[in-house]
Amino acid sequence: MIVSGDDLSQENMKFIESLKYRFPLAYAKHEYDVESGLITTPVITTINREPEKLPFYSIPIREKDEANNIIRNWIKAGVLEPTNSTLLQPTMIISKKDDPINRKRFIADVRAANSITIPIRYKPPEI
Repeated sequence: MIVSGDDLSQENMKFIESLKYRFPLAYAKHEYDVESGLITTPVITTINREPEKLPFYSIPIREKDEANNIIRNWIKAGVLEPTNSTLLQPTMIISKKDDPINRKRFIADVRAANSITIPIRYKPPEI
């Protein structure tokens, strides 16, 4: 069942609340609630050369507080962790379509890192 903003009848709201009660761990408590998971990533292998040169652009001053807030929340939630990488990724803040005033999306331009990363080739499982 897919419920959109137009489908929020009293009956649908009761159904959603019953699901939240039965499966509390399946619903985020806040925007940064990703809980711990069993996601693992393979070792990322890179080519021994300099990454592509891309333009560097800074976040406008009026958006720096919002960017820092997002980063702090991601660190607190365990989404981000410290790194010793010397590669800088340009970042930007974009307004989300559903609430452009209050909700922002943090974007990182990772093309430079991708330019020196050896792709991981694997055969997807057959179903």
